[in-house]
Amino acid sequence: MDTTIGALQPPAAPLPAELRELLGASDADSFERALDALIRRREHALFHALGKLARELHEAVKHLASDVESGGLAAQALPEARRRLGEAMNMSEQAAHASLDVTERLMPEAARLEEAASVLMVRCDGLAGDPLADDAGALARQAAIFADACREGLREMTVAQSWQDLTGQRMQQIAAFMERAEQVLLELVRLAGTLAGTPPAPAVPASGATASTQDQVDRLLAEFGF
Repeated sequence: MDTTIGALQPPAAPLPAELRELLGASDADSFERALDALIRRREHALFHALGKLARELHEAVKHLASDVESGGLAAQALPEARRRLGEAMNMSEQAAHASLDVTERLMPEAARLEEAASVLMVRCDGLAGDPLADDAGALARQAAIFADACREGLREMTVAQSWQDLTGQRMQQIAAFMERAEQVLLELVRLAGTLAGTPPAPAVPASGATASTQDQVDRLLAEFGF
């Protein structure tokens, strides 16, 4: 049984024809032709990969538009959906800021109430046996507990509103990215198609979410074979 290292290794994959031709070139002209063929093959593969990615993203955008439109929004649903999403995020941001303003105003008030209750409890303890002082001391203790609970609740509210504000910012970034991603991919498809020898197609306008532009995107991808 052959136990040499070479026998244990799997057979090497055959080299592409273009690479074999490049390695076997006997003169400068042959080398240039082989190198050009190898580059064109890589560009063609890149072109098809970008085209497939652009088609998948475009179909996802169309399905999103269809889902939004079926939910009762106006025609050309994506711009309207984007506008309404922006309004919702702005309203959420305003509500978060308003809540934070309220907590900032109430936190010092709760602290002062707790401090005053503590002072009153000390005074009432010095009047032990007086029914009125006992009642006042009990009320002061309740006020101190309430003030402490208010401060803790306000702190939790501040943290929650801060996360809500951060979430709105992330949503805005994602919406802007999705709006730009399809246009960038389509431009890459046009560029890669030109490099791969496919005739260039008209550029898609930046307002790619309208119904007419969606048709233009479909035609562009179809012209490139996707």
